[in-house]
Amino acid sequence: MNLEDELSKLFADKAAFDVPVADDAADTVVRGARRIRRRRRLAAGGAGALTLAAVIGVGVAAAGVGGATGSPPANPSLSVVSTSSRPTPSKVVVPPAGGTTVASGTLTRTAQTRPHTKHRTTTTEPTSTGSPPPGNPVPFGPAGFDGLTLGMTQEEAESTGTITPNLQPDSGPDCHGYDYTDFPRPAGEYSVILSGGGGITRLTSLTNAVTPEGIYAGVGIEKVHTTYPEGSGSDAEWTAPVPGNPQAQYEFLFDGGRVVLMRLELTGGSCLS
Repeated sequence: MNLEDELSKLFADKAAFDVPVADDAADTVVRGARRIRRRRRLAAGGAGALTLAAVIGVGVAAAGVGGATGSPPANPSLSVVSTSSRPTPSKVVVPPAGGTTVASGTLTRTAQTRPHTKHRTTTTEPTSTGSPPPGNPVPFGPAGFDGLTLGMTQEEAESTGTITPNLQPDSGPDCHGYDYTDFPRPAGEYSVILSGGGGITRLTSLTNAVTPEGIYAGVGIEKVHTTYPEGSGSDAEWTAPVPGNPQAQYEFLFDGGRVVLMRLELTGGSCLS
């Protein structure tokens, strides 16, 4: 006997209840029982569907794990969900003038080329002193130059080996002209002049000569004037007393406003021209 038959039999016996029972009570209870049974069947079917879905999901996950062991992802630090099979076109970037375009995947980078910077050339204005001093300076004055001194006799001067007779050794009566050894000059142009009675009366500078006051070949005329303000002369020459030697004088010759030659002379000496 099923549930419906038992309920029908139960409610058919009205005397078994103390309270009155409606005529359709049995039908109502039966309908309710049927609804409960249908709900249970639906619930059982839904649970089965969920179980099947879970089994399928586990299988898919297992298949994914198995595939991952075969080949690792190209970029493990980046997860991308693709919603379209159409590849994204690369963006073309036109580099500016002087630039270089470097393509990387779908990105395009433009490398800028720095403009060439010209090296600046610093121009040093010439100072009032003119050329730099010689690298091996030799004192010129106040008494002499390169082992020779004013007033030195002809014999003493020749014994030093510093001078040799000029091509025209005699410049006048009892006047003798010499060149510095290894620095010959044309005939009649003397570096050293001697007087038979007074010894050396003139010494002419070489390129390494520097006065104690710092004057040498290449120095500007203004520097000479300020260094020897007691002198006199013109734009071509300047004659001044020698500091520390009252018996001597300097004679500076200029060309283009700069010293080209210096002379150390006995003041009032003979054979000077």
